[in-house]
Formats: sequence, C-alpha cells, structure tokens
Amino acid sequence: MRYDQTLLRSCGLLQDTVTGSIDLSGTPTPYIYDRTNRMFYVELDNRAPDQLFESFAQLSMFDYLWLGGRRPMLLRTFGERQLIGPEKIVGVETEQLSHTLLYHLFNTHHDMRRAERRLRTLRLALAQSVAASGLEVAPVAAAEDLIRRIVTLLHLLRHGVVEYEGSASRRGAAALIDRLLDSGRSVAEAVVSLCGGESADLLTTPSPSAFTYASLIEWLFGEPPWPECSVPFDERSVRGLLRWLTQEVIAGDRLEAGILEFLHETYLSLPGAISVAEGPSSKVFENQRPNRRTGSYYTPEELAHEIVSTSLAKWLADQADVNVYDPTETESLNSSMRSRALRTLRGVRVLDPSAGAGVFLLAAADWLLRARRFLGDTRPEHTVRREIIESNIYGVDLLSSATNCSALRLRLWLLLGWPPSRPLPNLRLRLATGNSLIGAIRGRSKGHRFESSATPALDWDSVFPEVFSDGDGGFDIIVGNPPYGNITSPVERAVIRRTYPWETYGGREGTWNSASLFLVRSRMLLNDSGHLGLLLPNSILRVRQFSKTRAFLRRQLGLWGVTDVGSPFPHVTLEMVTLFASVRPRVRTETVCIRTRRHDLPQCHPVTRERLDARDIMVLYHDDIFDRVYDAGRTGVLSASRGRDIPATHTRPNRSPGYDVPYAATGRSVSRYGFNESHLSFADDWFESDRLLRESYESRFLVSTKNLPFPRCALKPQGMLHGGGVVRIRVHSPRMNEAAIGLILNSELVRYICMRYLTNYSQLTTCLNTGIMDEIPVAYPDEDSAFQVLFHALQLLYSSNGHAGSVVDSIETIANALVYELYLLDSSVLLDAVTQLGDEVRNHLGLQDVLGALVNEKTMGLAQEIMNNPVVERIRAAPRMGRFR
Repeated sequence: MRYDQTLLRSCGLLQDTVTGSIDLSGTPTPYIYDRTNRMFYVELDNRAPDQLFESFAQLSMFDYLWLGGRRPMLLRTFGERQLIGPEKIVGVETEQLSHTLLYHLFNTHHDMRRAERRLRTLRLALAQSVAASGLEVAPVAAAEDLIRRIVTLLHLLRHGVVEYEGSASRRGAAALIDRLLDSGRSVAEAVVSLCGGESADLLTTPSPSAFTYASLIEWLFGEPPWPECSVPFDERSVRGLLRWLTQEVIAGDRLEAGILEFLHETYLSLPGAISVAEGPSSKVFENQRPNRRTGSYYTPEELAHEIVSTSLAKWLADQADVNVYDPTETESLNSSMRSRALRTLRGVRVLDPSAGAGVFLLAAADWLLRARRFLGDTRPEHTVRREIIESNIYGVDLLSSATNCSALRLRLWLLLGWPPSRPLPNLRLRLATGNSLIGAIRGRSKGHRFESSATPALDWDSVFPEVFSDGDGGFDIIVGNPPYGNITSPVERAVIRRTYPWETYGGREGTWNSASLFLVRSRMLLNDSGHLGLLLPNSILRVRQFSKTRAFLRRQLGLWGVTDVGSPFPHVTLEMVTLFASVRPRVRTETVCIRTRRHDLPQCHPVTRERLDARDIMVLYHDDIFDRVYDAGRTGVLSASRGRDIPATHTRPNRSPGYDVPYAATGRSVSRYGFNESHLSFADDWFESDRLLRESYESRFLVSTKNLPFPRCALKPQGMLHGGGVVRIRVHSPRMNEAAIGLILNSELVRYICMRYLTNYSQLTTCLNTGIMDEIPVAYPDEDSAFQVLFHALQLLYSSNGHAGSVVDSIETIANALVYELYLLDSSVLLDAVTQLGDEVRNHLGLQDVLGALVNEKTMGLAQEIMNNPVVERIRAAPRMGRFR
C-alpha cells in the first residue's frame, strides 16, 4: 500500500485543500495544504523533516507535515515536535484509515494508562514506607513529591537544562539511573539527595551557567531544597520506581513532555488520591480516583492544542484580519500587516478558569510563541517566552496543588529557551488559587458574603487588576476543560443565585451541573470582543436539563464552531463536544462549522445558525431528510419515565416460592417486541407497598430499554414489574394506539432519527427519559389497524422459539416500509394494501394464518419498492444503521 495523497483522500483527509509551490534548495516543489487539518502534504524522498519544517514555517502556521513517497513520514509541529516514521504509518490498522488517522498515529493513551497504573502502585508503596517509619512526615504528599521531582529531573535532562557527567538527553538520564541503582550507598538516600538539589557531584548545569542545580530546583518548586535524607523512603520502593523509569519511560521512548503532563493532570495535582484508614496495627492506604469527586479529567495534549489554536486563530482573524493558517492569505502579508497582528497578539489575555496542571496554559504559550515567530518577532527566544508567561497566560484553580503544578510546568517551558548564562528570572506568574465560579468581577458582587472554607471565592478585580481595572475589561480568550457534574455546594449555589445575571439552573429544564455554570461564568469574564473554547459534555446539546443552558448559548453568545470529540477520556463514560463562541451574537444566516472525530462520519460540514436554533436540542448532523421527517410528524406526543428499583433483598434471579412476580429491572430484559427471559428476575410482594410499582404490576403499557440512543420497545403485560433500567413510554394522544406507536418506535427510520438528530451519534449516557422521547417526531396514520396487526405479528414471532428468520425478515421489511411510507412518501399504497388484510388477519388466531395473510407477493413487492427508494437507501446505508439490522 502506498501512503500517498490518493490514500489520504480515501481516508477523508485532503478534502478542503489549496495547492502551491515552495522553493526547496532552488527547486520548485509542489505541495497540497489541507486547511481542515492544517497539514502540508509534499512528496519527497531523502529530505530531513526538520529542514522541511523550517521551510514550510515561512509560508504559514501549520500542525502537520506529511512526507509522501517510498518511505512516508509525518511530523507534528505543536508541543514537543514529534516525528512518526514509515514503520508506524505502514502498521496502521485498516479500521483506522479514516480522517482520524492523525489522532491514531500520535495516540499514547495506552502507554499513559499503563504508566498511571504502575505509578499508582509505586506511590502507594512509597507512602506506606514513610508511614511505617513513624516520623512526622505526611506520607502521601512525600510520595507524590518524590515522583514529581524525579520525573521533572528527567525532563530537565531530556532537554539539556542539566547534565549528568557532561551528558544530557536520554543517554544522560539512563546513565544517571544506572549510577543510582549500582551505587554503594542507599538508593533511597541518594534519590532524596538528588531530588533535593544537593548532588552537585552528579548533576551540573551547562557551562557557563549563572545558576546551580540546587538553585534551579528551588526556583522550579518555589521552596528550598529538601534537607538531605529528611524523608525515609524504603529501598525497595525507590528501586522499583527507578527500574520502571528505566524500562518503560527511557528505554520505551516515552521520555517526553507528555509523560510529565499526564502524571500531573492525572493524579499528582489532585490531593486525596489515596485514602487513609486505621488498620489493626498501622495506617492502611488505598488508591482512589479523585477526578470522580472533582469532575475533572485529563485532557490529551492534541485536544488542548486544537481548542487553543482554533480559538486564538479565530480571535486574531477578527482583531487583525490575519488568518495565520491559510498560505493563500499569509503569502500576501506585508510588514505593516504583520506588525499590526504582532501588536495585537502581545496584548492578548488567555484564561483557563479550571487550569488543573496547566495543559491548556502550555498549549496557549506554545501557540503564541510560534505565532509571534511567524509574524516576525525576532527578539531572543527567552525574552519572548518570558513575556508570554508574564503578560498573556492566566490560570485559576480551586486546588493549590494544581496551581503549583501549573507554575512548575510554565517554568519548565521557559527553561526550554533560557540561556544558562543568564540568571534565573523572578517570574510574575498570572496564576491564582480560588473558586472561579464565585467572587467579584468589575466591582459587582463586592457587597456579597463569600466566606466558606470549602469554597474560597476569587476576587477577580483584586487578583488580576490589569484585566478589570477600567470597569469594562475582561479576558480576550477563555479555554479549558471545566469540571462536570452537580458538585457545587449549597454556599456556592446561594451566591450564584444572587450574583449571576443569567439563570441556567432550576426546574426540569435547568441544571446545577458545573459545566453549565462555567459556560455562563466565562461569558461574565470575557470582554466585549472575547472568544471561548470549552470542552463540555455533549449532553449539553440535547438533554432536557440543559435547555436553559442552550437558550443562554443562543441568546448571549455567538456560536461559530462545534467539534464532536466523541469519547476522549479512556475508561470514562463521557462523550464531549468543544463549543467555540464569541461574545458578539451572530446572525441566523451565518454558518457554524461542525467538525467530528467520529471516524465513520464526514470530518467537517457547515450548518446555519437557523438550523441549529430550529429546535430545543442542537442537531449537529443536519441533512435534507431532517425537515421531511419533522414536517411529517409532531413532537411532544411521547414522554418516558424510568421505573422504580426494588431492593435486592426482595428479588431473586430465578422463580422460587414467594418470588414469582416477573421483574424487568435492567435494559437487557427488554428486547424488540418482547422480553429476554434470561435477564428477568423475580420479586416478592414487597412491591405492593409502593404506589408506582403497584401501578406497574396492574397495568399494560409500552416500555423500552432506557440506556440506548433509540427505543427498543415491547408491550409490558399486566402482572409484570419494570425497574430502573426500563422506561415507561406514555402516549399523550387518546387517538394513538400503543401497539401502533410501538411499531413506529421500533422502526429503522426512528432509529436513524434518534441516532443522527436527537443524540448526535452518541453512544454513552443516552437515556431515553432525558428528553429524547419527547423530541421524536411522531407521524400517525389515519387508519392504524395495519400497524397494530404488524406489531402483534412480530410480538408473536419473537416469542415463538421456532420462528424462521426469513419470515421475521419479511414482516420486518413490511413494517419498516410502512413507516418509511408514512414519513417520506406522498402515497399510502402499502398501507392501503395491508389495511385491506386487516379484517382477515384479525379473524385468524394461529400465527401461521397471520403470516400467510400478510406475506404475499403483492405486499412484499410494494414493500420492496419502498425500500428501493433513493432516500430510504441513503438512510439504510448511513453510519451505524447496518449493525442493527
């Protein structure tokens, strides 16, 4: 397989392109530029990627450089520059050959998760050893500090900031660890001494240097070095840490900024990641995941870069009329235009209000450095880096440990361009610890009381006076991955009620989810020309409790971009979107750029604001079929409510004396047109004490699995209970029959409507009782007997153990064709034909008689004609439809 432009186009890359030519060593060389992915493609052999990068960097800013030819290579330019060689490119699995190829090639999730698991184990052992010593040392903090310091030291070696016996980079790091493991003295004492900054015999700074290793450690961590041997780590734990670093990080080619970033973001910046309990003879430690409590999750570096770069580039284009990512525009930039854009960038103020360990701050600093260089800032690199840190980058977090990590990583970023001959600077970092959601802004709310030890309010006017001093100020850019969930305290909620100018909480259509609150707070913190780029749960676009949030987004912000990120957090059941918006409202005819990371969907398409605002939910994957199905039906006809759970002590997995009431507790117990007996459990008579459970037992009604992106329906008989994994579907029209509605809801077309429009192809956290059922457009026939007959026929077929698959397929084809005809076609030929059979079918009690009446040459021919309709074929060929047939 040749990894050239033909293959890339077949993957969905190189779609929105421009072409040009670049002079390489006197030879005109053609290139293709992919504007969507910001990637140059050029076919060359025997060229050094770094040299090519310097050449293309004169044309425009870009993120990727793909070298086609016999030995393909891919260079990623942001963060720490990375090169993917031909071996990894050629080894890509076939299912990864899509527009998400670039993400797959640089994906390190597996390596990082393995690193996290190993380090959690090592941290636990280190903390246990300190606790067992009996000394007055905080064991968890000491363990985390040791890991942070030694990983930071390896980072310094990797980038040549310090040297071991005159050697830096990976070789120096490996040699240092070998020396420690083989030394005659205690390894634990040696490592403590090394991390404390006192080992001048082992580590030095490049000569000539204006600072020592010890002073560098104190500058980085903001505190004096540890006293030698002050922390009693045991030998075995420290040796285990060093061996892991040697085998997995250094030898495994993972000694990059990414590992440091991942460690900080995952658990080093979050306190309480180890629970402590008193055991029989000593303290017992147990690893926990603090992000479940704080609602915070690690943001991959490439995703932070995408959000930051997209926001900053759009802001710069609005302010200075310069698109730094389009070579067709940058080639016409004169010195005056570059100077104006450069002055604009020097004054930008970028905030992450939930900074964590600083991944967005670092992404912003890196982008600003590259943009300034491209626009002609020729001052020394260390001068530009320091100016960016002290003037452009702002971060706030509730946890001091997180802001300390951000400070450490910004200092490390500065060191990458700092001459050793210059003294270490006294930096003025724009970082603060406090609660971003509450506190005074522009003199407002100063009369309110914010005191609470759990929620320290941030007085924005006092902490960042240069931003808000004129009363109308604010930040230019707000980016981040704010925490999610209902994690606000009663104190915070009381303050928010009194001080927020917009209300997105309260009632069934409001929420206290912090994602919504951070969106509103960001609007409050931006100036009149500001932009935001926030990574938020995708339920914000579709779930009922976010209705007020969507109304706020439409009225108070100018949405100009949405990226459907899918599930960026491994092992976390969250799907995310990035919302890009400006403070200035946008007109309804303007388009919003919708991008997706879902491999089976087109990467980019525009949707007008009018389309996005047409319904309460925000439909990302709008197409021409949308209007047809919504014109044919009406919403608000259906609703769904989850069942009641019965305590486990009152249920059994099998029928037994006293436990004989069938109980459909989980979603798996409901299948299309029936129930899965292997997933039913059985209840005793406890349910009789609960009114809703009693009603469930006494009633016959339509139910569905709750946690699916589309209905999977059956008619629950009297004498059966339904639980929390099942929803009851209520039909709010007396003329509509539940069986007929069940046939419609089980159809292919409703599956398409729900997956594409109502859930935006989400697969996680899609609960039918959160507004999905309410938004389904219901078209209903004037004569519904055919729909009822088909529903009951399928119910009989699926309950019959010996039914033939071909017969089921035939009845399913007729049923689906009826629904397609009802919504999409102007005729009712099939409906009339099946209705004529209604009386005959209803007079037959046997299943074979029913099937014989329904499945005949005429009805099958009419049904197949509908299934061959071009619109129907498009729906059936759409992403994710085939897997359910």
